[in-house]
Amino acid sequence: MIVELEPKHTNNLGTHNNAINEFKPGLAPENSKTLDFLDEDKIYVFCATESNFFHYFYNIMIPALKAIRSLDNKKIHFVLDSHYKKQDRDNFDILLTELLYEKRINYTTITGGDYEYINAKNFIVLNSTFMPEGVDLLYEYLIGKYQTIQSPPNKKIYISRKNQQTAEKRVDNEEDLENFFRSKGFEIVYPEDLRTFKEQFELFNSCQILAGISGSGLANLVFMQKGQTVIEIVTELEIRGSYDGIRMEVHHFYKEMSSPKNHTLINIFNQDRSSEPIKNQINNFLNSIGSIC
Repeated sequence: MIVELEPKHTNNLGTHNNAINEFKPGLAPENSKTLDFLDEDKIYVFCATESNFFHYFYNIMIPALKAIRSLDNKKIHFVLDSHYKKQDRDNFDILLTELLYEKRINYTTITGGDYEYINAKNFIVLNSTFMPEGVDLLYEYLIGKYQTIQSPPNKKIYISRKNQQTAEKRVDNEEDLENFFRSKGFEIVYPEDLRTFKEQFELFNSCQILAGISGSGLANLVFMQKGQTVIEIVTELEIRGSYDGIRMEVHHFYKEMSSPKNHTLINIFNQDRSSEPIKNQINNFLNSIGSIC
């Protein structure tokens, strides 16, 4: 079957079902910018842009690893948004191109300005359907990639958002929380300041207790060894652009990611975004597990 993808933006590739319609060759308007991926011997894998740390792994890396494991690598050809280019920092956003190089899989990089229509045959699109086995697949790939020697984890880490610019304030006094965690023997980590992704992976692989406010930084829990502890300071997040306008949402992403890791996930509810009740709840929990603190 030949299909036509008509994205208004590159992000629509593989993310909106109504962007995929059956068509007959020549349906695209005359003189429109059209890209063809019609090789009978290829399976084209389309990837939408994801710059967010959590969604990069959840929507791109895990499905890509699953596709590569399931398909004939000699036939696969990835079609990547231009986001996948080497940055000055060896960060997570080049992991996919490194994976394709390691597996000797060809890919084409495109940008939204290159086309108005895409004609594709024998294709799949990467999606965000959660695959529990994908967490282990990603972990095993990274352990092998970095040849990490797994020592018994001994670090306690609090992921701070103090240096991040967000549209909403998730706690009234982040510095107060940092000082509290320091007093409990936690290392304060700003993931955006880590120099390489390898350093980031190895840091969290040595983590015994990970704590943080709801946000993409907690996705680092997938790099921890199995059976460790994660403390999520659960915060309602503003979601804009929904059919109902602005709404509040508490998601369960970190529960889903912790489950295949056999982590103990502790939810600390951040109802009024005040640091004091958060500290009281966490203090009670840490006192109850004093033997490892």
